[in-house]
Amino acid sequence: MDNQEKTLVIDALSSGLVWQSSAISFSVPTSGSTWAYSAESNHAAYGVLSATQTSAFRATLQAWDDVIAANFYEIQEPQASGQVRVAFTDVGGVEPGYAYYPSNLPQGGDIWLDDSLKSAAFTPGSYSYFILLHELGHVLGLKHPHEASGNSTTLLPLPLDDMRHTVMSYREQPNRYILDFYVNEAGDLAYKAIPVYASSPMWMCWRCRRFMVWMPPRVPAMTSTVGTAVKHY
Repeated sequence: MDNQEKTLVIDALSSGLVWQSSAISFSVPTSGSTWAYSAESNHAAYGVLSATQTSAFRATLQAWDDVIAANFYEIQEPQASGQVRVAFTDVGGVEPGYAYYPSNLPQGGDIWLDDSLKSAAFTPGSYSYFILLHELGHVLGLKHPHEASGNSTTLLPLPLDDMRHTVMSYREQPNRYILDFYVNEAGDLAYKAIPVYASSPMWMCWRCRRFMVWMPPRVPAMTSTVGTAVKHY
């Protein structure tokens, strides 16, 4: 990949919204946690992660931490809360979740998962685990490669826009199934195709690793400080 292609990848994934420090705190809400805004947390569908789901969330954070310049560190709730938080609510529509871009507003860095995922195990390779990776990408300031967002209007060419290249894509990669063979009730050999999703940020994601705290001049860094916090599905 030449420098022009590298620039294209960075511009197509970087929203321009960034954290102003390389140390990013996170916390997992508990039953005693409070929120500085109320829309999601006051909904009847609100809920917190189980112990198993919390472990999976920490694993996805570590997956990002392994490849980016920024570092995550945990704060214990309910005594305090981190910049990045995750909980369940009614997301609305068909989307499985959304996250707020980096911001010093209360919403900045928060991830809201649809309550339909409350029973999900979030195991690596599953769709639910992929959703956590995807939403954390937004938390770090990455956008969808197929649309303009934040301060960037650059789009990724269609041949590169799939989940094989970046977890920020909506387009599923080809041949992403494993075949599970078994003997059916008739005694015949049969199989079922099981979809497999990324369990770590893909190479285009970590290509942007240096720019998640500081952005190059062509995509000026900006932090949302006033008005409406920016959320992304």
